[in-house]
Amino acid sequence: MFAADTLLAQLLTRRDSVLMSHVVRFDCEPLSLQECHRGFRLILELDSANPLFQDSTLTKEFRVDANGGCDVRATQPTWRRTAESEHGPSFIGWFTRSETIPSGERDELAEHLKADVFANPLNLLLTREKARIAKREANAA
Repeated sequence: MFAADTLLAQLLTRRDSVLMSHVVRFDCEPLSLQECHRGFRLILELDSANPLFQDSTLTKEFRVDANGGCDVRATQPTWRRTAESEHGPSFIGWFTRSETIPSGERDELAEHLKADVFANPLNLLLTREKARIAKREANAA
């Protein structure tokens, strides 16, 4: 599903694809209904057969501080086995990285997931279907 999204597709590695095949829920929710502008949480739920993590749920929280910066806290997963080291960026690396984002800067992928993917999931599904149709037409030609 995420391979159909152009921003996510650039980041997905082989190991990420293995993980994505075990996702049972991927969601975004405000940290607090009273203060939804203060941050949000991404939730990645995995089935028990996933070969990478012992954890069934991974979260990544984005909490805006008083100065306009953003404190990002991510679940540090317990790996089932030592995973092969991958060079360069990956979705797993991004999702499990905690950091502080200074005021005036932003996490483009987090904002994209919050605004585009979760606010309009039908668009992602339509993009995937358009890719399938284009592939079918190319193979038929």
